[in-house]
Amino acid sequence: MSAITILGTGPIYRNPKPHVQAIHAIFPSVVCTATGDMVATFVLAEAFEAVNAHTYRFGLRA
Repeated sequence: MSAITILGTGPIYRNPKPHVQAIHAIFPSVVCTATGDMVATFVLAEAFEAVNAHTYRFGLRA
């Protein structure tokens, strides 16, 4: 089994107007590709089963 090294921590999404609408990032997932790039996915929604839930993906190049 491989060891995981934590290089840093922090939020992947920050609600720009929390006083107007409750939006949360839920179900985060991060993978490291063979080239060293990192890809993260998460769902933005008002609640776990909200009808306005959408999945987002973003990447970070090594």
